[in-house]
Amino acid sequence: MDYEYVEVLIVLLTSLLFIAGSVERLIEIAKPLILKIANEDWQKAVKVLLAVLLGFGLSALLQFNPLGQFKWFVAPEWTGYLAAGMLASAGSSVLHPILEWLKTLKE
Repeated sequence: MDYEYVEVLIVLLTSLLFIAGSVERLIEIAKPLILKIANEDWQKAVKVLLAVLLGFGLSALLQFNPLGQFKWFVAPEWTGYLAAGMLASAGSSVLHPILEWLKTLKE
């Protein structure tokens, strides 16, 4: 296995983990507002949509475009920001085991 690619994936996932943790924290801060504004049927949808938007915004702000690492990927930068935002909205608890697995592959 080519360890250079594993190292690139570790860097990408570490950055994504930072964004995901930030999104989770921001959602926790906004939770009382979401509970007050949205009715019970829409609260989960509002949280997910807000998480994707926050992930997109943080990725764009930090200029984190994971798709830009692939030479064969030709598309506007915002698509990479959107992909990062969608991945970050899954949460750090989903991304952390993947990062740990990659670290064990490297060793």
